[in-house]
Amino acid sequence: MSQRLIIRCDELLDTISWGVFSKTGELLNGARQVPLANLPPLNPWILVPGTWTLLTEVMVSTRHKPSIMQAVPYLLEEQLAAEVETLHFALGARQSSTGHIAVAVIAKTLMGDIMQRYQSYSPIAVIPEVLAIPWYPDGWSIMGWDKLILVRTGLYTGFAIELPQLEWALAAALQVETPLTLYILSGPVSPSWLSQCAQWQLPWVEKQAEQGEFFWFHQGILQNNFLNLLQNTYRPVSKMVALAHPWKGTLGLASLTLLLYGAIQWVDSQALLQKREMLHAHIEKLYRDTFPQAQKIVNPRLQMEQHLIALRKQQQKLATTEQFLTSLAQISLPFQTLADAQTVTLKEISYQRNAFQLELTVANWQVLDQLRQQFNQLGFKVKIQTATHQQYYIESRLRLEKNK
Repeated sequence: MSQRLIIRCDELLDTISWGVFSKTGELLNGARQVPLANLPPLNPWILVPGTWTLLTEVMVSTRHKPSIMQAVPYLLEEQLAAEVETLHFALGARQSSTGHIAVAVIAKTLMGDIMQRYQSYSPIAVIPEVLAIPWYPDGWSIMGWDKLILVRTGLYTGFAIELPQLEWALAAALQVETPLTLYILSGPVSPSWLSQCAQWQLPWVEKQAEQGEFFWFHQGILQNNFLNLLQNTYRPVSKMVALAHPWKGTLGLASLTLLLYGAIQWVDSQALLQKREMLHAHIEKLYRDTFPQAQKIVNPRLQMEQHLIALRKQQQKLATTEQFLTSLAQISLPFQTLADAQTVTLKEISYQRNAFQLELTVANWQVLDQLRQQFNQLGFKVKIQTATHQQYYIESRLRLEKNK
């Protein structure tokens, strides 16, 4: 493709911003917040506002695509404010590292408006705008567009937020994951909100584009790491289907022949089908007996697997908690003797990243070494991070990590 047309829908669908890029990435023509008219005769890539879509992930054990499409809406039902019947779900590829499937959710009314408005343009893809800005594996991408701030936090994850809410939204996101670098994508002039970067206490890099912010949408599409909303009923009709229309009669006769052959095969498969239905009914009964609180049963086998996965995670969490409490009890043992002798005082203890941090004072170096030896005997790897000799005692900071 020698040229690429990118259209960004505005919130109210009454105006658009668009740009035409050359094969080398040069912005040839474009306009911002104009009516939909007089566009170049190119099939567009359409970007929808980030506030229209929910980007999330779901764990589905089956790899049968029809079963996945059937199960995903109900696995996400608790995260949604609207009924699943009113929403369109678009799936991404299964991620090899986690096994999760990326999902984009948008109201069917919005998708219908988009398809009706751009039907004559035959769009190549409809993409959540957050997934159209470049993705950097070692960090997050942040770009301002009109009154929104677009934040891409992963291959298929991110969010859009209004500027006044940017600070608390980033603070909440950083509680879940901390990127190595923040990539600020801007036009030729630095954005006014760039000064807030210092508050986040993270390394950040500003990348400027002389052609304006729209340039970054083109760069993100070139990476081909996005999720296309044109799926299921919104999938464009292929050229083969259009070419086949004149041969409708011949294809109908061929279909009738195949139908007769299928009828013969159907007779032979009735016994197997009955057994399959009986097995499905047995699985559904077993699921109802095991999980009586279940309201909607779509795929009992898949839903039971999801429950088992959740139970395993709960057991792992309990095991981790039990290990923490056991380690904490072991740490207290050396202090029971040394504290009575008034040779050691524990001032503070904290736990993070599977290790204990101890701040304490000891009478002398011999006591500190004795304390280290006792922790070693209890199965801890001990690192003396600091040890400062004061007038009558020694202040020290220890890091204890349980040997694996």
